[in-house]
Amino acid sequence: MTTFTIGHLFAGMGGGALGAQAAKVRIGDAEATFRTVGGVDINAAAAADFEYLTGAPCAVADIHTMQPAELRAAMGETAPDMMLLSPPCMGFSALLSRAKAGEEKYQKLNQLVLEGLFLICSTWDRPPAIIFIENVPRITSRGADLLLKARQLLRDHGYEVTENDYHDCGEIGGLAQHRRRFFMVARDPSRVPNFVYRPGKLRVRACGEV
Repeated sequence: MTTFTIGHLFAGMGGGALGAQAAKVRIGDAEATFRTVGGVDINAAAAADFEYLTGAPCAVADIHTMQPAELRAAMGETAPDMMLLSPPCMGFSALLSRAKAGEEKYQKLNQLVLEGLFLICSTWDRPPAIIFIENVPRITSRGADLLLKARQLLRDHGYEVTENDYHDCGEIGGLAQHRRRFFMVARDPSRVPNFVYRPGKLRVRACGEV
């Protein structure tokens, strides 16, 4: 069994971490899984829940001001194999009008996409082999300029970048609801030479089935 390490920025209460910890891949006789090394979130209550649910530490910090030394203290002197980011999506969401989303507080939240990536790429001499970002689909329109800068930042650090307008998590997981999300995957081709493939689709089930 190969165990890969994973860290979480904008970790919340640990839903993404629990999913990663539950994931197992088997190809032939080879098996792999994830071990959570830590998280970061601005909300102290969420960080406490993260620690309780995952068994891993979660630093309480603001990514706007967090420094590389603080991230190393939270995640380790060696970068995790993978970093998962779920930046705040309020400014990108269709639930807000364009005028409301243009307010300063939401635009500042939007900048966390770039600030999180810059922090990760600046913290270790050898950043994570894979960086995975998820958000709402409308980031591709309301955050188009940010995504352009994000792609350039990642490519400047040697990453290959794959993105899709959205995946339907209901189809990926065979859930009882449609949940469309934007995914971006950055991989260091020297350590992850394989292409990123889209997952297979499962039937979205009826609520009565679950």
